[in-house]
Order: sequence, then structure tokens, then C-alpha cells
Amino acid sequence: MKNKKLLIIGSIPKGLKGIGGVTVLTKNFLDFLNREKIKYSFLQLNKTSSNILNYLYTLIFSVPKILFSDIIVANMSNNSALYVYPYICFWSKLFNKKVVFRKFGGNYDKTYNNCSGLKKKIIDYALKHSDLLLFESFYLVDFFKNRYPEVSVIRFPNCRIKGSVQTPKTYNR
Repeated sequence: MKNKKLLIIGSIPKGLKGIGGVTVLTKNFLDFLNREKIKYSFLQLNKTSSNILNYLYTLIFSVPKILFSDIIVANMSNNSALYVYPYICFWSKLFNKKVVFRKFGGNYDKTYNNCSGLKKKIIDYALKHSDLLLFESFYLVDFFKNRYPEVSVIRFPNCRIKGSVQTPKTYNR
């Protein structure tokens, strides 16, 4: 079996403002791949401080990266799960690529249930067409297994390394 080309999509810490659960855990995943000498390409969702520019960057650069990859692993926050992942999933499926949705946090069921018709249909499309759904909690695994029994849904718990991102001793507000 040939080596699969892996594309990782997500946000990583950029200064103090960019430190959060999703960014730290995505960075930990990239560090793990580097330690294990696993080759991958990376599409950074938070390249700039502007959400609009980040979205345009993703729209432009994701398609060629997806085209030349075999497996796409999308590390998503609530916003990127709604506004970026469906786009990533669409192109991945169009090019016959495997796509993995990795969702951080434990409240995506509430986010999903609070969405109105069109947003919920977009989420349904993307998650139904995923090859694998990864959630941090058993509750979310059960919730989405019941919604999408045709999709593999497994628990992928938060595995933050102690002290993996340095933070200052004092903070200014």
C-alpha cells in the first residue's frame, strides 16, 4: 500500500489572542505527526486576523490541496464546522477523497439543535458525507451515531499535553 497523502485543516495558536482549546489541540496533533515523522500538508484557517480574509484564503487554497491529498482531517470549532467544513466536505467528496470531521468541545448537539432549516441541512449534508466523525464525549458520539447511522462515529478525547503552549504569568485586560 502506498503512503497516503494527508491534509490537515485547522487553526493553530497565533500569539496570545489565538490560544484556545481548538488551536492548542490542533497544534498538539501536528506536533504528534512531526514526532512520528508522518508527512502531511497543512491548511491554516486562522492565517490572518480577519475572518473574511481567512475565509477567502480557505476558499482559494483548499481545493488544490484537497485535489492532491488522499485523506483530509478537518479540525473544527463551532463556526468552522458550519461555515468551512461543508465546503471542504463537498470538494473532498467531488474528488473522491476520504474526509474526517474532528469536532472540539462538548456542546455540538446544542449548536446543531439550535440551527434553523437551511443551516441544519448544510450540517446534515456535510456530516452524512463524511467518512469518519470524531467527537470528544461519549454523549456526542451517541447523539451523532443516532442521527447518521451510516457514518463511522467514534470518540477521540481531548489529549492536551501539560504545558504544550506557553502562556504569560500575568495578563492585561
